[in-house]
Amino acid sequence: MILRVIDTETCGFAPDNQIVEVGTVDLRVDEAEGTIEKGRVWSSLVNPGRGIPAEASGCHHITDEMVRNAPQIGELALTIWDGADIYAAHNAIFDRGAFHASGVSTDGESWVCTYKGAVVVWPQAPSHKNSVLRYWLGLELADEPGAPHRALGDAYVTAALARRILRMGAFDIEGWLAISAHPVMLPRFHFGEHAGKPVREIPASYLEWICFKSKGPWDPNVIHTARTLLGR
Repeated sequence: MILRVIDTETCGFAPDNQIVEVGTVDLRVDEAEGTIEKGRVWSSLVNPGRGIPAEASGCHHITDEMVRNAPQIGELALTIWDGADIYAAHNAIFDRGAFHASGVSTDGESWVCTYKGAVVVWPQAPSHKNSVLRYWLGLELADEPGAPHRALGDAYVTAALARRILRMGAFDIEGWLAISAHPVMLPRFHFGEHAGKPVREIPASYLEWICFKSKGPWDPNVIHTARTLLGR
């Protein structure tokens, strides 16, 4: 089975998160044999068909000039999708949304989310950001992955994280697909006056504010966590 790890760099946040770079790292996974091997590694700049805001360039350092002669995302479809069985991304909802914003549907593909997998396997982690998990878990990368906040560099880290999640044995691919299809319970929030506090210690009034009084929009995992705790 080929698990293709994907990372995208974009023009910003949804709904204006058109892709400016995409990177992939393939993992050959044999669950019966218990082996995971690295396969194809690939990346490309992408012309998003619009200007890249300075705020986005300030994060990934990709500029309009760099993508002026780059292919558009539709020209890369075969390279991105061909030959893989399942796709993986860290916070997959964002990367899938980036493809949708760029005019490419991912509705027919199976995706697992390393962010949700990490929340389930390591709720005690100080943060579930890709870069934090890399150092907290002491992930070993086979090659120099390149700069952070670039598609290939981040895809390398996500691939190492996916490998560690699978080797932990907390769930198989089917279980991971099921986890990825729904919001997960967060161990803590990283915003507001109760940032860093275990969610079970957060007052109900604050949870009610998230669910019923704030303007949002909230991450679906935040809403799911708040509603679940209120229901209890």
